[in-house]
Amino acid sequence: TQNFSVDASGFVRVHIKNTSPLASDDFVQFTMTGLNYSCSDCCGSAPIQKTGMAVDTTFICRRYANRNLEYTTIVTKATITTPSGGSVYLAAGDTVDLDIFY
Repeated sequence: TQNFSVDASGFVRVHIKNTSPLASDDFVQFTMTGLNYSCSDCCGSAPIQKTGMAVDTTFICRRYANRNLEYTTIVTKATITTPSGGSVYLAAGDTVDLDIFY
């Protein structure tokens, strides 16, 4: 007999968009925090950084489920930097949408 422990997983669809562009040096940094899988379609913990007025990107990745997914953002516009963070609940086998509009 072998016992295995399997964690539930789900997907998060992250949409990052500059909805009120000011200048070509507008900047956003998005970071997922917490537990990460180590697979090819899993969310990593490396920051995602975008610069410019026309930022509009979407990606989907796998995360541990049945828990809150924590994230942080840092936005810089007109030399003003605003850090923030939040969380979204991911149920097992589900896909949750996370919009980062700045």
